[in-house]
Amino acid sequence: MKLVDKTLLMIFIIIIMALSILFIGFGFNLVDPYKFIKIFQLKGQSYVYSVAGILLIIACIIFIMSELNKKSDSVASIILTSNYGNISVSFNTIANLVEKKARTHDGINTQKIYVSKVNEKISISIDVTVSPDVNIPEVAEKLQKDVKSYIENTTAVYIDSVKVNVVNLSSTLKMRVE
Repeated sequence: MKLVDKTLLMIFIIIIMALSILFIGFGFNLVDPYKFIKIFQLKGQSYVYSVAGILLIIACIIFIMSELNKKSDSVASIILTSNYGNISVSFNTIANLVEKKARTHDGINTQKIYVSKVNEKISISIDVTVSPDVNIPEVAEKLQKDVKSYIENTTAVYIDSVKVNVVNLSSTLKMRVE
């Protein structure tokens, strides 16, 4: 919500709460409705009530329009169509599957996984740290192939590309046996 919407909503809520309290007062005979009606019968202030009514109607219209124009806060996902309807696979699900598959590879630790959709194509980018004693191109290529195959077989989502970014070497020390 925008700041203007939040401000209008707060004013609208305060007015509704005041009217609610007034009606509760009417119900328990704490406020005499006939004395209250006399306030609205003052001749010189009829335009004030008209302006207040118009402002409330404008506020209602703004809230209705903001709700109709509101973009859904849904999670980024890809929609698959089946015989029984649509299936939505979120990018978060794909990232978790990538994490699971990457954990099976020795010498690789994942740092961040990015899933993006460009021109109806899904791309995955994986930031990893590798052990200093592994062949980086070989391990990265194997990870790319395995991740692509695993995601496509598990989710039936076509993966356009898998990028592996080696961001650092892991600092695990091997214990020497003497």
